[in-house]
Order: sequence, then structure tokens, then C-alpha cells
Amino acid sequence: MMFSKLKQHLFNKARDKKLKNHSERSRTNWKVFGVILLSILIFGIGQVKIAHAESVIAYLAGLLGIGEIAASAISMVAQGVGYLFGFI
Repeated sequence: MMFSKLKQHLFNKARDKKLKNHSERSRTNWKVFGVILLSILIFGIGQVKIAHAESVIAYLAGLLGIGEIAASAISMVAQGVGYLFGFI
């Protein structure tokens, strides 16, 4: 009897942890997506100097808790897309 309660408790704890990790990952994915969209808009406008736009992206990424490497990658992707929008 006691063993089954312990087993059920551990199962519930593991399930809750798995659900929490999934929701945090989902939230982080939406944050990254939002920063990418904002970055594309910043570079797409074309009236913002590139260095200033990169600092804005780094600031946004810092506010949202995204790492420096991810912010750098987002900046590069957004810069490329911004140049594409500028040529079109």
C-alpha cells in the first residue's frame, strides 16, 4: 500500500516536471520568434543604422533572457532578411 502511494507520488512529480519543462520551452520559442520578427522589421525598414539595430536586438534578447549566441544568430538572420526586403 505504502509502496504504491510512493510510486504514484514519484510518477506525478515526474509528469509535472515534464509539463513544466514543455511549457517553459514553448514560451522561450515564442520569445525567440518575437525577437526574430522585431529584428526583421528593424532591418527591413532600412532607415536604422546596422550597428544601432544590432544593439537593439541584443537589448531585446537580454530582456527576454535569450543567450548572447542566440541573439547574435538572430541578428545575422534578421540582417539577411532585411537586406532581401531592401532589394525587393
